[in-house]
Amino acid sequence: MQDARSARAACCVMVACMMMACGGTADYRPLRTGDPLPAYRARTIERTDSLDLRQLEGRPVLINVWATWCVPCRAEMPALQQLYEEWHGVGLQVIGINIDGGRNDDPVQAFLDDLGVTFPTVRDPEDRVTRVFRLVGVPETLLVGRDGRIVHRWVGAFDPLGEEVVRVIRDALR
Repeated sequence: MQDARSARAACCVMVACMMMACGGTADYRPLRTGDPLPAYRARTIERTDSLDLRQLEGRPVLINVWATWCVPCRAEMPALQQLYEEWHGVGLQVIGINIDGGRNDDPVQAFLDDLGVTFPTVRDPEDRVTRVFRLVGVPETLLVGRDGRIVHRWVGAFDPLGEEVVRVIRDALR
């Protein structure tokens, strides 16, 4: 019993020292409402170009980070596509960021084709987006306002067509 307590105490001290050496947790807090969207660029799934999120400033952008192996991600995709179809014409940008590892885009493209997804999707096989956006996991979705600041953040599965989401998007489009 005493050995277990000593081991736990030593572990806590080591974690605290590592956090202090790395600048503490305040430097790496999750992005919150009002924070500016960090600079981020990734290549499109078609490999024809890259997308720089700064190019979208001035327009509301819904960013969905996902993976093909993520069951909730698959469940959200049809509603995200519907959201894109309904709101793209009035100014909402919907961007998917896929974090599947590897260089082969074929499984990712097959996933998108299978679900009829046509909104722009970029590939981030190195999963830089998780560090840059300080994400918890997938799926994760952020709504960015015209001013380039985060309006809302949904961690985990969400209903892209739900009342709260639609209300937040309407407000961002004003």
